Amino acid sequence: MNAEFLIAASAMAGFLIAIHVLEKRRNATRKPTEQEMLFFLARMTETSEYDQFMRAAEAWEISRHKVESDFKRFLFHSTLPYYVRDHLRKAVASNPAILGPAANCFTGTLIPKKSCGP
Repeated sequence: MNAEFLIAASAMAGFLIAIHVLEKRRNATRKPTEQEMLFFLARMTETSEYDQFMRAAEAWEISRHKVESDFKRFLFHSTLPYYVRDHLRKAVASNPAILGPAANCFTGTLIPKKSCGP
């Protein structure tokens, strides 16, 4: 093989590994967003984000039509309605593990390792 190619490929691999390590370090110290907390809560309870919207709506007596409309808005714009944000605050208060780090086998984000397989 061409020596210049091997040097360039090695340099690129080293650069990508360095970026990956720096990103993981930066992500380990930041607080998760509300959207991420919704994702983590859904994974921890083995439900979907939609199910979490429905659970949140029960406490506020929100109509199913409004929940579906809000969930579509969430999917397209990542905005959470007030009742889901309240649901997340209560979930974090009762289970702070939603904010705690536990690496995911695919993304390196905060969800329990048990979902990564054997």
